[in-house]
Amino acid sequence: PDGFAPRMQMYLFTSPNPDRDGSLDNMIIVHEYGHGISNRLTGGPANANALNATQSAGMGEGWSDWFGLMLTMKSTDSQNAAYPVGTYVLNQNPVTGAGIRRFPYSFNMSINPLTIDAYGSSGSGGGTARSFEVHDTGEIWCSVLWDMTWLLINKYGFSSNLAGGLDPNNIAGNTLAMQLVMDAMKIQPANPSFRDARDAILQADLNLHASLGTPLNQDEIWQAFARRGMGASFFTPGADSLSVTPAFDLPVPDPRIIMTSVPVTGISIVPVGSITLSFNQAMNTASFSIADDVLSFTGPGSSNLKPTISGFAWLDNATLRLDFSPTSTVGTYTLVLGPDILAADNNAPMDQDADLVAGESIDDRFTLTFSFRTTLGPEGFGYQASAYPFENIDLIPGSSGVVTLIDSQDDWSTALNLGANTFNFYGVTYSGSGQMFVSSNGLITFGSLNAEYLNTDLASLPSQRAIAVLWDDLVTNRTSSASGAGNDTVLYRFESTGGDATPERLVIEWSNVFPYSSSNSSLSFQAILELNTGSRPGRIILNYPDLDAANPTYDNGASATVGIKDSGPQGARRLLLASDDGNFPWISSGRAVLFTTDISAPQISAQTYNYLTGPSLSLTFSEDVSASLSPADLLLENLTTGTTIPAANLSLVYNTATQTATLTFPGYPNGVLPNGDYRLTVIASGVTDAAGNPLDGNGDGQPGGNHTFDFFVLAADANRDRTVNIADLYPLASNWLQSGRNFAQGDYNYDGTVDRADMDILSLNWQTTLPQPPQPIQSQEAVANLQTAAAAEPTITTVQPRTETRVVDRVLPVSRPVPASGAGAATSGAEAMFCGSPIRDPAESSGLLYETAEGL
Repeated sequence: PDGFAPRMQMYLFTSPNPDRDGSLDNMIIVHEYGHGISNRLTGGPANANALNATQSAGMGEGWSDWFGLMLTMKSTDSQNAAYPVGTYVLNQNPVTGAGIRRFPYSFNMSINPLTIDAYGSSGSGGGTARSFEVHDTGEIWCSVLWDMTWLLINKYGFSSNLAGGLDPNNIAGNTLAMQLVMDAMKIQPANPSFRDARDAILQADLNLHASLGTPLNQDEIWQAFARRGMGASFFTPGADSLSVTPAFDLPVPDPRIIMTSVPVTGISIVPVGSITLSFNQAMNTASFSIADDVLSFTGPGSSNLKPTISGFAWLDNATLRLDFSPTSTVGTYTLVLGPDILAADNNAPMDQDADLVAGESIDDRFTLTFSFRTTLGPEGFGYQASAYPFENIDLIPGSSGVVTLIDSQDDWSTALNLGANTFNFYGVTYSGSGQMFVSSNGLITFGSLNAEYLNTDLASLPSQRAIAVLWDDLVTNRTSSASGAGNDTVLYRFESTGGDATPERLVIEWSNVFPYSSSNSSLSFQAILELNTGSRPGRIILNYPDLDAANPTYDNGASATVGIKDSGPQGARRLLLASDDGNFPWISSGRAVLFTTDISAPQISAQTYNYLTGPSLSLTFSEDVSASLSPADLLLENLTTGTTIPAANLSLVYNTATQTATLTFPGYPNGVLPNGDYRLTVIASGVTDAAGNPLDGNGDGQPGGNHTFDFFVLAADANRDRTVNIADLYPLASNWLQSGRNFAQGDYNYDGTVDRADMDILSLNWQTTLPQPPQPIQSQEAVANLQTAAAAEPTITTVQPRTETRVVDRVLPVSRPVPASGAGAATSGAEAMFCGSPIRDPAESSGLLYETAEGL
């Protein structure tokens, strides 16, 4: 007990000659010192008899051996080596000697086979004759602790500073094991059984987690005890019992989600509208509800998507499907569930982190994160891939410009002469003959030919730069087929889409070719290569009219390779879409794939209706779209009158320095649109960047989607409150006959000077209110027929001025006297007509303008 002087009695070992002193064997010294620790900690400070039971006393010897092992560990030690005890006192080799125990300690059970089955009064088990002698019993206990130590070292690593203790912020396996064993001795009962001591270590781990936040290690602890026979079902009647029931089982795992329908990569290139979750066991299906068990479902920008979950279904008692609105915005999505989804057999909550402690509110939640993307890549060079609109192309042999390249061949490759045209691929420009080679097997190579029929994943082969359009074992020599003999060919055509003599693209078509081992049905597919792009890599479109081979081995490229690669062995500079797959969503009949180094669609980053100094619309783009943008790509509608502004009445100027398009309206007086609410629609399909990507008009991160911008026009509405009234007269009066003014200062005709013409506009629109805008017409016909929009001017409804008589008792100061002559002088004698009312000469009015209502 505390306060008593301890005694450590050491002995001479007489078996060697000469005798050897145990005081010089460090393992023995630590062993004996360890007795003081285990006796002091077990049962409390006042109980020195807390390890007297048969199992308890044996564990006391085991703890002491384990302390000796722990304090003599080195960073070079290994898990499966042998570690004997007491080799010095027996004059044995410290590495190969057997020591004073039956077996050296080792995680390797071929070196140390001991299990709890070696404990008892008769018979044999655990690799040796059963015994309940304290040191023999201690060997079993130490073996478990040693196994546990190595499992924790495997998990966290080793620290040479054992004396420094456990650092919860930098855990080492050996320091953690020491902490667990020491803590367990403090909380185990006096004279514990094997089972009591085991459970104390498990509890110590829970306590450390709760107090210091260390990770739980229940799984490692259970593994160590189970492999030596003290698993979940292990039983002993008590600490003095000589009978035990070994068990090598782990606790029955509590439920957890082990599989989902989300791709292993966590990336989906098609919209996700449901997720299937597979549990490791049958579940209590009534325990799940969306309200209680879906803790959150968020999308890009941390948007709350839980309200979009429309329902769920148990496909069986271990498989749950959640349904929700399909993902439409590119970005990351996160679903968090549990942990109170319960097991069917015992209603246990989830143990998602598999630490054998179920129902932890944070640690046992299931979190699924996935990304919805419309592109793959970029790979090392910068190429990305995306789905692309399918183009209905069918090259016919003998048609204008169509050349037959390969016919009646198997495993054949030949050069395609580019002539004066160039094709830039991986930054290398190819031109002329002997540069591009086309294979009958759906492969294009550059620099040299390749007729290989065994397709690969493009990591090493082909050695050349290559485009695997649909690389497979294909032939063009079938004498009979559903499409007729001689129709299985490889064709090409140079095409000019701009109406000039310079081709913009090359179409190569594998027409009605057959898989070598199948004659059921032919395949047709194309590569469309963008030509003459200079230093910019040309876009590559793989177009698939017909991938139905009437054979599942070949349907939709099931045995083919699709992708691109740079020359030589490649890891980084290669973009593989499919290899012997058949399920890739972009590769099937009526679909197409785009490869390009610029896949980002241009967007409109800013828009302004400029009404101050000449009405215009400004649109700022994220990329240069000047080559494609024209008035024909713009639909301007007067929502008030329901009419479309003809493109002929619009003028478009593009500033490439700022990527800003400015739209003006020269078809109207003073370039001013008639009063009304307007909507400008930018037609996405006609606006592309230099790489050909169409406008992302609706800002969803995907090409396509028209862009709209609403604004209104009301003449003389200086303060833009949609009504022309006294507030709009003030700026005109304040700036009367002044130059260098803008619309907000009363220059309503945009000539820079506030004068009679602006007063007439104010008079014409006096007390006109523009109602809130109606719903946009946006008819499909209007958009579809944009380039042939009606040429007629829209009907302009003139608002007649209202005349009334009223008493005016206010005067409006003017900033300076109105000049009597010269520029800006009154037009008739001493009077100037101010909105139909006489305004006296400044000499008569003393610098005051009187408001009148006549004619307003």
